[in-house]
Amino acid sequence: MEFEFTDERRYKKGTPKNVIQMYELFEIQNSNICKNCKHLIKYKMNGKNYYECSKYLVDNSVKLSWRLKNISCRLFKERENKNEKE
Repeated sequence: MEFEFTDERRYKKGTPKNVIQMYELFEIQNSNICKNCKHLIKYKMNGKNYYECSKYLVDNSVKLSWRLKNISCRLFKERENKNEKE
């Protein structure tokens, strides 16, 4: 997954504002996704799983829930165990 950077639209359509802010702070690393990063944390709320980046912002808000398929940033660190749960 590669991003095309243009003046008209710098990020993929539908990219949440919190993810855009993370990309502005830490830049995009096209080679990975957040699902494979050890900084991604999982929490449950009302019986559903939600995810957040421990390096960006943690507030347990459904509104700012992270998508597993987000392109990772430069702070990406590979999970030591690929089967490790988020």
